[in-house]
Amino acid sequence: MTDQINEISPEGKAEAEAELEELRDVRRPAIVAAIKAAREEGDLSENAEYHAAREEQGLNEARIRTLEDLLSTAEVKRATSGDAVQVGSRVSFRDTTTDKVIEVTVVHRLEASMGDGKLSAESPVARALMGGKKGKKVNFETPRGHKELEILEIS
Repeated sequence: MTDQINEISPEGKAEAEAELEELRDVRRPAIVAAIKAAREEGDLSENAEYHAAREEQGLNEARIRTLEDLLSTAEVKRATSGDAVQVGSRVSFRDTTTDKVIEVTVVHRLEASMGDGKLSAESPVARALMGGKKGKKVNFETPRGHKELEILEIS
């Protein structure tokens, strides 16, 4: 993805670094120990514990690679109050089709959590909002069709 947004808040970077440390220093050795213990049980072809531990190892290593890659290129950026939507902005917008008002904070994908109101800057909605100003209407396409959002507040 060539137009990937890779700005992260200081808090988000600290959380990602803590997760990476946990995966490398705690999970990785625990998984290796589980594989070793399962291997000692004998026949690996029918050893569910061995196969589960190997699968967990693959998932853990993939997450480590993802975090390392994203953190190596992430630019730490503090949220600034401005008149245009950017990473770190708290944005209130209205879906003009449903009239529903939504408030989110635009964040790096490592920080994204819709349950916490944190929207990935790489999402279609955030991409449409980026650079927008209060009162502006933005349009974008979704798999379900055309959407129009009106930016109500930026903080």
